[in-house]
Amino acid sequence: MDEALDCACTGGNALMYVVGPRGMGKTRMLQEAAETARRRGFRLVRGETRAAAPGDSVPTLVVVDEPFRTGAWPDREALGPRPSSHTVWMTASPAGTPPRRADGIDVPPFLCTTRLVLGPLSTDAVRDLASDLLGARLDGPLLRLLEQVGGHPGLLIELIRGLQEEGSVRTVSGVAELVTSRVSEHACFYVRDTLADSSGLCRQLLCLMALLDDGCGPETLSRLLGISTAALIPVLEEAYATGLLHDQGGAPAFVSLLARCLVAETVPQAVRTALRRERAALGGPTAHPPP
Repeated sequence: MDEALDCACTGGNALMYVVGPRGMGKTRMLQEAAETARRRGFRLVRGETRAAAPGDSVPTLVVVDEPFRTGAWPDREALGPRPSSHTVWMTASPAGTPPRRADGIDVPPFLCTTRLVLGPLSTDAVRDLASDLLGARLDGPLLRLLEQVGGHPGLLIELIRGLQEEGSVRTVSGVAELVTSRVSEHACFYVRDTLADSSGLCRQLLCLMALLDDGCGPETLSRLLGISTAALIPVLEEAYATGLLHDQGGAPAFVSLLARCLVAETVPQAVRTALRRERAALGGPTAHPPP
């Protein structure tokens, strides 16, 4: 980040683009970058900005969350007469390719380009984040429960928030202890909201994989979805972008058993039974349902 800001301060322009699935902290990263730039005297321009810009010698940070979304970019007046100098463009999206043009604005060539990929947290990072949120060290049972999110930051935060509100965790002598291992409603709502924000085919894909098995081949999945194998590609890309799936040995799999169970619980029991029968009719092994 410092390299990009330094580039803008000396009259150049730079691009920083943050990529990663939903819930990995992209928006939080943009907020931290904006605060750092503000402390260094940068002018901040966001997608909602419509005010006229000062002279183009003022270093500027253009913050665009989800750059491929309509209306995400600021208008030309907000960027000033020469947005190609003294400017850092910072974007965040699930896609891995930085934007070149949006809403009629030509994104210029960059003297400095930084790509930051966000992914699941390590076990140590899960422990540290949870300790910060709870203000205490974690006991063994609580840490083991939190590790079940598979390092997914968004799901981890919602699980902790729910445990606190539901009285399932208490702090004794500086140690956060698990009172009950019941999964919080906050975690359930997070998964339901993620599914609600996804396309119909993406929801179907996630539910099929949760109910049948993570190892469903592309041919089986495409037949159950009623689409061609080629048409399955963008559906899988969207499913990866939810943060609930990741690549495991070249095949899609849930980031954790907890994520799989929470997705499976959104499907009515009668539909679960019918889907398993349909899978069995196609041949191949019938997966054990998630616990």
